[in-house]
Amino acid sequence: MKLMKTLTALAVAATLTACGGVDQVSRNAPLDAGQLATPQVAIAPNFTLSGISVGIPQDLRVSEANRYYPVADIVWRGDGLGDRKQQIARIFQESLAGTASRMTGDQSVDVEITINRFHSVTEKARWTFGGVHNIRFDMVVRDAVNGQVLLTRNMNADLPAFGGEVAARAEAAGETQKVRITRHLTEAITDALIAQPVRYES
Repeated sequence: MKLMKTLTALAVAATLTACGGVDQVSRNAPLDAGQLATPQVAIAPNFTLSGISVGIPQDLRVSEANRYYPVADIVWRGDGLGDRKQQIARIFQESLAGTASRMTGDQSVDVEITINRFHSVTEKARWTFGGVHNIRFDMVVRDAVNGQVLLTRNMNADLPAFGGEVAARAEAAGETQKVRITRHLTEAITDALIAQPVRYES
């Protein structure tokens, strides 16, 4: 019995020594070179908007149907009856003008927008449960001097659409669909131009 206790004690001591040895090796291990690297800092674009253009492909389908969800590329009821493509182009132009007022960088750029989808809500949807303003477009940013492409973005700028009583209250307060979408697009385009890092410095 005494011999068994002695052997057990030796085994425990050996185990603890082994664990301690592993820990010691870990503490004294040299630092990986990557751990000592200088952190990289993102450098954001330094742009000033010089020119803007908005294009809408002719083959995009427009719908005036007052259904919950018409099958079309362009659905817009935030302006009176008229050329829906021109109305939407003006919304983007106003949004880009808002973006331009915030861009005070050193590099002059031209921004080209191509609208792929602008599916807002119909009267039927707006005055019941609302929905989503589906807004998709491509954005190309070029150097205004030499035309070099600096950035390309496939933009998804969807925005929740108010419905029912919420829509009515917003309308009465001046928060129309057009106001909300214009402001939202200004923010989305500005964020894409300012917040997107294009290179890194150590």
